Amino acid sequence: MNPATSNDRPERRRLFEIGALTFDIDQAHRIVRERPRQVGRLDVTAAAVNAGFHTAGLPPGTTPAPRAKVNAEYAMKEANLNEPVLLASLADGSTRLVDGFHRLYKAWALGLLTLPAYLLTREEALEILLE
Repeated sequence: MNPATSNDRPERRRLFEIGALTFDIDQAHRIVRERPRQVGRLDVTAAAVNAGFHTAGLPPGTTPAPRAKVNAEYAMKEANLNEPVLLASLADGSTRLVDGFHRLYKAWALGLLTLPAYLLTREEALEILLE
């Protein structure tokens, strides 16, 4: 007898999609672990606008209605604001949040101004980009 347990199931690979681009978030975390870097800061207001959390006239500290795929209840209870979010530098010169939307949502809802963040270089972003 071999009952199935949660340990018998393969781990799900964490992916993030931005339009036609798909990023391997597990690989991004490996890169950050293997190639230490300084922790930067993410501007919560600007990132919240990009994520669609912010709507005109909604003051910081007000819980926004998320347009990004975020479980607001989970974010408010479980998101660890001390864990840096992951940003990727893209070939077009832009920077995108690729991991940490629940942390961003919670930070925005609480009215925080910044979050700790790791920035992946353009070369590292290409390493986590799936074709």
